[in-house]
Amino acid sequence: MADTSLTKVLGWDDISDAARIAFAIWTGQPELEWARSAWTTLVRAGLANYRNERERCQAAIHFLTLAGLYHDFCAVAWKEFDEPGYRQWAEELCISPFRVGQLVSDEPSCDEEDDDTAFRAALVHLVAKAREAVLASLLSGFGGVSGLFGSLWRSGTTSAEAEDYEGSNSDDGDPETEWRILNDVTPDKIAAFSWLDNGCPAMSH
Repeated sequence: MADTSLTKVLGWDDISDAARIAFAIWTGQPELEWARSAWTTLVRAGLANYRNERERCQAAIHFLTLAGLYHDFCAVAWKEFDEPGYRQWAEELCISPFRVGQLVSDEPSCDEEDDDTAFRAALVHLVAKAREAVLASLLSGFGGVSGLFGSLWRSGTTSAEAEDYEGSNSDDGDPETEWRILNDVTPDKIAAFSWLDNGCPAMSH
């Protein structure tokens, strides 16, 4: 009989379909590469581990948190506001209202009368609760605020600036590319960097 206590990992293959829906802001979806790299960072940090269905759903909430954080960055950096579709993403990841109810069972109840609205409100709550841990793992994995900012900025730069930075397709983490991104200061970059440095406060959704 299999040992059900063994830890499993919610890998990229498990969330790739949801990722194609959640990370769909830019033409051609170049941000998917960032998402995959970021999820690998969360896997290494243990945020994708699970032993049962409740923990699998919590790991999936970490994915929703990652996607929501990316949407917020795009809103701050490029004024590209696309409201996170937590309900749709949750359904793609088979996060049921029952499991969400379990995850918020020890917290103040939602007063929403409509079940659908209550489900989304609970998802938003769980995402907000997980944001600190997800951000901490990203900062650690990408080398601090500067490293995380550089990776995020490259993920969605679609102007002529991108061609200037990339050279030969801009290997992720290239020191020269990161230096140029950080030192070619613009108001948008200042706003986005400050947002990251201040702990990525959630945008109003």
